[in-house]
Amino acid sequence: IRGQHERACQLFREHIAACEEQGYSDEVERGRWALGQLIGGEEGQKLRDAAIRTLTDLGYAQPLADMPTHYPELFTSRASSPSPA
Repeated sequence: IRGQHERACQLFREHIAACEEQGYSDEVERGRWALGQLIGGEEGQKLRDAAIRTLTDLGYAQPLADMPTHYPELFTSRASSPSPA
């Protein structure tokens, strides 16, 4: 991610599209959360909030707690700290 922010965002967009095509709704939302984390700001917060709401609606009790397992690179000291939804 470091030094390749735009490429990382593009890869997450591709991941989201591929998961949507295959019907993996939970992975779509995790990808959206990760993209929101990378984008940051108000737009990023909206993506993260929507992803957490949808994952909760899909039956995940604590979706934010699972994010470090899926995207540990977003939880390094250099990456932004996730904002609880």
